Amino acid sequence: MSTARLEDLSKQYDGHLAVDRINLDIADGEFVVFVGPSGCGKSTTLRMIAGLERATGGEIWIDGRPANHVSPRDRDIAMVFQNYALYPHMTVAQNLSYALRLRNAPRGDIERRVGEVARSLDLARLLHRKPSQLSGGQRQRVALGRAIIREPKLFLMDEPLSNLDAKLRVQTRAEITRLQRSLGITTIYVTHDQTEAMTMGNKIVVMNGGRIQQADTPQQLYQHPANTFVAQFIGTPPMNLLRCRLVPDNGAIVARGAGVNIAVPLESLTVLRSRITDQEFLIGFRPEDIVMDAGAAANGVTGTADVIEGLGHESLVSVKEGENAFIARMSPENAAPIRLGDRLSFSVNPERLRYFSAETGAAIRVP
Repeated sequence: MSTARLEDLSKQYDGHLAVDRINLDIADGEFVVFVGPSGCGKSTTLRMIAGLERATGGEIWIDGRPANHVSPRDRDIAMVFQNYALYPHMTVAQNLSYALRLRNAPRGDIERRVGEVARSLDLARLLHRKPSQLSGGQRQRVALGRAIIREPKLFLMDEPLSNLDAKLRVQTRAEITRLQRSLGITTIYVTHDQTEAMTMGNKIVVMNGGRIQQADTPQQLYQHPANTFVAQFIGTPPMNLLRCRLVPDNGAIVARGAGVNIAVPLESLTVLRSRITDQEFLIGFRPEDIVMDAGAAANGVTGTADVIEGLGHESLVSVKEGENAFIARMSPENAAPIRLGDRLSFSVNPERLRYFSAETGAAIRVP
C-alpha cells in the first residue's frame, strides 16, 4: 500500500507564501495530476513531497508515517524531471540499472529488470546507446524507465513532457498512462497543460496562488467547477461566464444582462437570492451547451459574430454583446453560413447552466 497525505502544507520564500496550507489525500494506486498556471505552487508541492524542498509548515505523510524529516533517499520515491537528468557517459542500460547497482542487487535480477522495463518502453534496441545518440522522446522514456525500475512507493513527475513536440507528447502521455495503470504505482504528476491533466489523471488538483482551488475527477471539474478560476482554466475553450441580474419579466424571474435573457427555474431562485449581492451574479455554460436558434432571443443568449475559427472537425464562433462575450462550439456545416457581424441567437441547455458569485467567484449550487 502506497498512500500520501498532505496536512496544512505550506512553503514560504523570503516572505512570499508559495504554498498556502494545502490539504490532500492520495489513495493507493491513484494517478493524481497537479495543474495550474506558472507560479501556482504545484512544482514546489511536488518537491516538498520528494524531500527536495523543506516545508515551512504542515505535515507530509507517506504510508501513514510522517515524512517531513526523512531524507529524500529514504522516502522510497522515484522522480522524473523536465530535463531528463540522464548520466551522459552511461549507456541506456547503465542509466536504467544505476539505482539497482547502488543497492547491490544481484546481477541476474538487474539484467531481468532492465530487460522488462526496456521492452515495456520500446527501448530494447537502444540499450547500447548513450543519451547524446537518442531523440528527445527516447531520452524521456529512459528517464521514465530509470524511475520505474526501482519499483518505488511513489512515482513523481515534474512536467516530463514539456520538452517534446506535440505529436510525441500525445504518444508519450498515452504510454505513461498505460504504464501507470499496469504497474499500479501511486503517481503524482505536475503539468501546466490542462489537456494532459484531463486525459491522464483520475484525480486532478487545480492550484492557483499557492492554494488548491478544487480536487476532483476530470468529469466533475468540467461539469461542476468550484469557482470561476476552475471554470475558465479547465476546458478548451473555457466555460462562458456572462454577467447578469435577476429581473422580473411577465410574472417570471429572468437572468438578464448584455445579450442574456434566460428564465431561471423557480427552484433555483431562493438559493440565488440568498447568495448574490445586489442581484448581480455570473451565469456559466460550456460552448457545446448552446444551439443556434433564431427564436431564442426571448429565452437565450444573443450577440454579434466577432471571430469564426474553423478547426476542420468543428468551428468556434465568438459572439460579443456589450460587456459580455461567449463562444459557441458548432459543426462546420452549421457555422458555414455565418459571416462576421451577423446577429446570432442561441438557446441554452437549462440543465447545463451554472451560477457563480460575481463578488467572490465561488460556485452557487442550485437544485
